[in-house]
Amino acid sequence: MRRSRNAAAFTRWKAVSADRVLAPLVDERSQRAIRHSDENGFSADDHGALLRKAGFAEVGIVWQSGNDHVLVGVR
Repeated sequence: MRRSRNAAAFTRWKAVSADRVLAPLVDERSQRAIRHSDENGFSADDHGALLRKAGFAEVGIVWQSGNDHVLVGVR
């Protein structure tokens, strides 16, 4: 299933990249894209602790896929 979703996403981005109106926006997005890496060595718990230390009263994971996480902090 994951492979078919990835293939579908690739097909959509390919079509968007070929569109004369959307292609410049895709190029701009690509320039701004954040490169993801597993090299920082921090766990989701480590990131949560850092957010709390930075003043966020509540921190939680709102999305997870394998080792990828998205955390949200509320001040």
